[in-house]
Amino acid sequence: MKKILTYSLILSLPSLVFAATGNIDAIMSKIMTGIVNPVIYLLMFLATIFFLWGMLEFIKGAGEATKRKTGTDHMIWGIVGLVVMVSAKAIVGLIISMWQ
Repeated sequence: MKKILTYSLILSLPSLVFAATGNIDAIMSKIMTGIVNPVIYLLMFLATIFFLWGMLEFIKGAGEATKRKTGTDHMIWGIVGLVVMVSAKAIVGLIISMWQ
């Protein structure tokens, strides 16, 4: 328990210092646009590739039920991944607008 409190205090000190100087908005914006957004775009790209791969499996395995099922599952999870990433992008946009 003592370690958790120590680590949380150490991790919160930079935010307290930046809040005192007023630069937390700039740092938060740089983190969101420089790190979080590219990761979200990468995951959206991967989800799209996963969906297209599932579509290809579905078309190639048109004669076999197991291959169609596998392709359908990949397409569904690709769509779920895209929905989650679009939602994450919207949440990040909301957080950035709240900071400004």
